[in-house]
Amino acid sequence: YHTIFHESTSILHAADQFRASDHISAEEIERIRRDLRALTPAEPFYRTRLVLAVFPGRLEEFDFFARALFKTDASRPSGYIGRLTRSADLQKELSYQHTWAQRDYLTGLLSRQAFEAKTQELIRHPDCAPFTLLLLNIEDYKAVRAEKGHDAGDGLLRAAAAEIRSRLRGTD
Repeated sequence: YHTIFHESTSILHAADQFRASDHISAEEIERIRRDLRALTPAEPFYRTRLVLAVFPGRLEEFDFFARALFKTDASRPSGYIGRLTRSADLQKELSYQHTWAQRDYLTGLLSRQAFEAKTQELIRHPDCAPFTLLLLNIEDYKAVRAEKGHDAGDGLLRAAAAEIRSRLRGTD
């Protein structure tokens, strides 16, 4: 269902496919067409949630995203490009991206930005209990990378992160 499609201004190909197989009502198709025609160069993006019958008797939610395409100096869309995604899949993907936007890909520890944000949150919180901040330096890390290569340096960082994690308590 990660369908990417193109539409002329008069025919939504994906809609025709869904309607032909009774996945979506004609009223829902007309609502989407009306919404898409209302897009402007200043506001070319569209998002809606649909409930589609994926199997007889089984309904699922989908998110439909579209962008209107405009020819130079045109006020009406000349076409659209869009994506239909199962909502549950989209939520998983967004959760995954949110998690890894805050984590270092190599160690799985908080990224510097996430660490700084969390520290500021703790400092500013009015009910914050006293806490200790521990900063560590891996001696000769640059020398290890220079002498033994990037893979060895990456392995050292992963091992250090794993050791730190193994010694933390649930309240740390």
